Amino acid sequence: MDTLGRENITAPLTAEGEADVERIAGDLNRFEVMIMKVKHILLILFFSLLLAGCGPNQLVGAVEDEALQVNVVATMQPDKITYKAEIAAANKTDRPIRLLYNCGSILWRDSSKNQSDTRACPAVESMGLEENGQETIIVPLSNEFMDQGYIKMKYEVDEKTSELVIKLEPKEEGT
Repeated sequence: MDTLGRENITAPLTAEGEADVERIAGDLNRFEVMIMKVKHILLILFFSLLLAGCGPNQLVGAVEDEALQVNVVATMQPDKITYKAEIAAANKTDRPIRLLYNCGSILWRDSSKNQSDTRACPAVESMGLEENGQETIIVPLSNEFMDQGYIKMKYEVDEKTSELVIKLEPKEEGT
């Protein structure tokens, strides 16, 4: 008897009953697996959103060769997604330098999106930098540049093209 005074009757399951129990157990197992996957997706989404707005406020980079010195300070914009880069270029030679543009941008990236585009590119194709001269250029940095972790600049001196790769790193506090 159970607690309500009813008689417990147990009978063996029929083949059909056993199949129903197995089907229900399988459905329950699949449901539990699906719930775990949803939990993982939600956790990943939560942390992705949390980290998306937590990039460093400033990224810095510097590089130089025998002809050109470049310093970059990239500052996060209010949208917390894009950066605006201030690029200071200094000609270290007594010859003029041409800073080469890539479809209107002084920055070059590895992707071939705009480098292999056969259409005409807008804006200028180069900018002159006089002997021992300096120039500061302000440009937006797209996510492609940020994902890459560095920017590239190309320049020409005496018809020889060179490339500088500037690695961007978070600015250390107090510097």
